[in-house]
Amino acid sequence: MIKECTRCNEVKSFDDFYKQKDKKSGLRSHCKTCVTETSKHYTVLNKEARKAANASWYAANKKKHNARSATWALKNPAAVRANHIKYKYGQCVNYNEVMERYETVNRCECCNIEFNSIKGSRKCIDHLGDYIRGIICGNCNRGIGGLQDSLKGVKQALNYLERGK
Repeated sequence: MIKECTRCNEVKSFDDFYKQKDKKSGLRSHCKTCVTETSKHYTVLNKEARKAANASWYAANKKKHNARSATWALKNPAAVRANHIKYKYGQCVNYNEVMERYETVNRCECCNIEFNSIKGSRKCIDHLGDYIRGIICGNCNRGIGGLQDSLKGVKQALNYLERGK
């Protein structure tokens, strides 16, 4: 089945139109592409009004929003994890490589303990550049940071520990 969009005048498949119950055909008169363009254009022109309307809706529906978000998060743990990693670590030079490694290992690359959640992990970065060394636990991250991210500091700490035996 086909239908003509009243905006772009292109003849398209029914799949290219959103549903609208009050229309005789059951479909909107504009195709999905035209609706998307119109919506984007409106949003750009009315950015502050949309921001205020969204804030108002959220204030009035906070519990409903949080419940829906929690339900979604339970159904989509991989997406939640990916979003958390991207938010927490951002995009670095080797971000994708490290995240692929993290997805397969899920352990601290320093002490080898297993992470019980993504929140237990930390990125270990080279502070001289925008480069992630790997994903490590909070304890290892604090230890390495306390030794000023230097191999010399780690070696001195190792010598200190060996002298105490």
